Amino acid sequence: MTKLKNTNCLEGVRCPECGAEHEFRIKAEVLVLVRDNGTQDDGAGYEWDNNSYARCTECQHEATFREFSINQYDPSASAANRYQIDGKGATTSCLIWRRD
Repeated sequence: MTKLKNTNCLEGVRCPECGAEHEFRIKAEVLVLVRDNGTQDDGAGYEWDNNSYARCTECQHEATFREFSINQYDPSASAANRYQIDGKGATTSCLIWRRD
């Protein structure tokens, strides 16, 4: 099997259609503070799981995030992913929790 290039947030992830590993669009949830005068991202980060929508930016293939994972056939593999965002909206870290 070919060694994947990514070692952080996209470790073990590639497009099942074209093999791209660079970047993907993933539907994530975010917790925001909502007031009458607007919303504020409180820096809690974004979260997605294996059932989240994902799309390859190279070939536009669409599937669940699970289908982009090379661990998709391992029934014990499960992951939750979370980005930490600073006050300016920049990603400061990516935490990946794997639950068996």
